[in-house]
Amino acid sequence: MKKLVTAEIMKQLDKIAVSNYGVKASKLMENAAEGVYSTILKYEKNVKDKSFTFVCGKGNNGGDGLYTARLIADAGASVSVFILAKKTEMSEETEKAYKKISKTVKKIKFVDKTEDFELGNSDIVVDALFGTGFNSNPEGIFFDIIKKINDSPCTVYSVDIPSCIHGTTGNSEDIAVVADHTVTFGYPKIGLYINDGYTHSGTVDVVDIGFPPELDEEILEARMLLEVSDAAGGYKKRDLTSDKKDFGKVFNFAGSLSMPGAAALSSISALRSGTGLLKLGIPMNISASISTVYPEIMTIPLGYAQPGYTSILAEKDVLKGYKWCDACLAGPGLSVHPETKKVVIKLIQKFENKPTVLDADALNILSEKPDMFSDFRSNIVITPHNSEMARLTGMSKELFLLNRFEITAQKAIEWKCYIILKGTPTIVAYPSGKVLIHVNKQPGMAVGGMGDVLSGILVSLLGQKVPMEQAINTAIYVHAIAAGYAIEKYGEHSLLPTDVVKEIPEAIKFIISMTAAGN
Repeated sequence: MKKLVTAEIMKQLDKIAVSNYGVKASKLMENAAEGVYSTILKYEKNVKDKSFTFVCGKGNNGGDGLYTARLIADAGASVSVFILAKKTEMSEETEKAYKKISKTVKKIKFVDKTEDFELGNSDIVVDALFGTGFNSNPEGIFFDIIKKINDSPCTVYSVDIPSCIHGTTGNSEDIAVVADHTVTFGYPKIGLYINDGYTHSGTVDVVDIGFPPELDEEILEARMLLEVSDAAGGYKKRDLTSDKKDFGKVFNFAGSLSMPGAAALSSISALRSGTGLLKLGIPMNISASISTVYPEIMTIPLGYAQPGYTSILAEKDVLKGYKWCDACLAGPGLSVHPETKKVVIKLIQKFENKPTVLDADALNILSEKPDMFSDFRSNIVITPHNSEMARLTGMSKELFLLNRFEITAQKAIEWKCYIILKGTPTIVAYPSGKVLIHVNKQPGMAVGGMGDVLSGILVSLLGQKVPMEQAINTAIYVHAIAAGYAIEKYGEHSLLPTDVVKEIPEAIKFIISMTAAGN
């Protein structure tokens, strides 16, 4: 995991590095430029025959851009630099950068009118206009030039953060640069991954610019960026004398006449993820349709209300399934039938100290009984999407989305449970107050049933007695990696949850190999 920082914290870290550790501001700027240059080479391979336009501001972000322009020019590219300020307005370090590079970069122009700016035949734009602390609405020339950048066919690299995205909130005002790549310095900024920052930052590369390692101790581990290496450890080599019970007994309370597929998807995902035994509690008039297609799924046929919803008669069998298991999943495809609600409420009231995943309709039912959160323990994880989370909080979806990150963090503490908020990005909030962000820019996963697959993977790992936090990390990456493999085969427009289930074994193999390699 990487520690995430706000714009305010990053500003303080810069000051501490210079004042307490004797790091020169100019050196940090030059190192930043090296990082941008290396990242551009990483994606472009060769810059010699390409045309670059640098758009620089008067602050230090502009200085980072100026030093980068020199490196790109030295590599043989055609470089034009536009500084959107007067010479007298530049910061001290940016002025130094300008004087140093003006001997090498000949096409440097100070502009204060939109008509004096042109992209010409540029292949690449480097955005070094505003930094992480920008919190105003761009007007006049700034608005016009950002619009020109966004409307152009050029590949866009943003320096530290896309201009006009705030480093803490991720919000923009009327306009912000939409980057293909963002090169951010030292530590990833929260604003790159939430709200408008998520859709504007493109691929984010975090580069080292020479901050003293001691600075890391200045940052609390309250906000973290989840990385694929965090998935390592969820799977271990099995003993030769293993028994099926060694890999967990899972009870899945799921499915109804209108949504039997959710029960099947979550159950098969759990079995594909390593569960030793799984029992599915599902209305008896549809249980045969599941076990016929998937013989690996044992069913607990439940009493039902016509035409196929769990009835109050199922209460004893549901509680028996819960007592039997090592980990429980409740919710996928259950429905909110009045009798089903009663059974779900009774199950929650009987929760013991065993890992439990609540998803989908279990959450919709819970949203009508918010007082039940007071009975929760920290071995419960809920997996809502944005609409479900809004209902749980009693907010409109629109209001919730304005601050989904902080609201989710607060509710995990208040409800004493783990929350995996599915969406863009996925947010994982701990009851301790710690929050993780998982970035997975795969829009092909936006299809019904994907959440059932994730819940199945997660409850499988919990049943295998993987600690909660490790299980969450591993499940999220098994899900994402499997989806990535499936998208390679089927494309993002045709992706189905069943395609992802098929790729779970390959995703697990990847994570096991990564664990063996010590990553």
